[in-house]
Parts: sequence; C-alpha cells; structure tokens
Amino acid sequence: RCGWAGGDRGTIWHTEDGGARWGLQRTEVTCRLESVFFLDSQTGWAAGGSSHPYLHTSSGVLLATRDGGQHWNAVPKLLVPALKRVRFFNSKRGWAIGSPSAMFPSGLFTTDSGGQAWECVPGPRPVGWLSGGFWDPLNGALAGRDSQVAVVQQGVLGPAEVSLPPFRDLERLKLIGPSY
Repeated sequence: RCGWAGGDRGTIWHTEDGGARWGLQRTEVTCRLESVFFLDSQTGWAAGGSSHPYLHTSSGVLLATRDGGQHWNAVPKLLVPALKRVRFFNSKRGWAIGSPSAMFPSGLFTTDSGGQAWECVPGPRPVGWLSGGFWDPLNGALAGRDSQVAVVQQGVLGPAEVSLPPFRDLERLKLIGPSY
C-alpha cells in the first residue's frame, strides 16, 4: 500500500494508503526526478538530472533513502548523465538508463555499490533510451526513440531484431519472467 512518485524540482510524493492521500518528502535537489524504485518500504532510490542545453550535456542525480524517504541523500560526486530509469535487485546491485554521450556512449549503467559508483555498459550509441526492463542484473532489454530496441545478455548490450515502424518512441517496457 506504500508508494512514491517523483517529479519536477526534486519533488517526491509518498502514500501509505494505496494512493488515497499523498505527502511531500523533502529533498535537497531542484532537478527533475524521472524514476523512483524501492526494494522494500524503507530502502529506495530516486533518479533524474538536469540538461545543459548550450553545452549539449547533462548531469545525473541519484538520491537514496534507508528510512522510507524521511531523509533523501544525494550520492556525492556522481559522474553520469541525466538518468531516466533506475532499478535495483538488492541493496548493492542495480542498473540505470541515462542520456548517451561521447563519454557514456551506450547510456546504460550498472552498479554493485548501491549506486555510489556506476560503470557504463559498452555498446553502440543509441538515439536515446527511454525505458528498460531486466530479469536479473545481467539480462534485460532497452527501448527508446525511433523504435530502437536492444537486448542485454550476460551484461553485453547488443541490437535486437525488431520489425516496428521507424519514428515511433517506445516509452515504457515491462519484462515478465517465465512462470515455473
């Protein structure tokens, strides 16, 4: 019944009754927060960032909480572009999708330090990822602008075979694991 929503100017809203009432949780950031992910009712992250239009760059922001959002702490010295999505599998291992750049061509990042440090997954520079889904820390898929889709297998990013019309943005991707 708990939930969180992120938005413009560092806004995070929280509900404890399935969405009937929402309360504002304070953050120290003023950028847009694009993604919120919680492992449980206490441990969560919020990701986003700011664009620098004249420089054609962006700066990523990652906030973490261990007390259900009573306190959100920015990860210091974060060296990633603006982030679109974040997902964790446990308190250490996770992935994030950001804006591709010359320094981070694939726009896909992994962490094994709870978000304190990120590595860019090698791969081609996409038009821009908008969403992704992962079954586990090494396997998943990405979707983005101009019908672009990619697959991640054993931590390696590669193209996926897709027969979608071009010039369509794929904004949400949800993967469902096999049933046993």
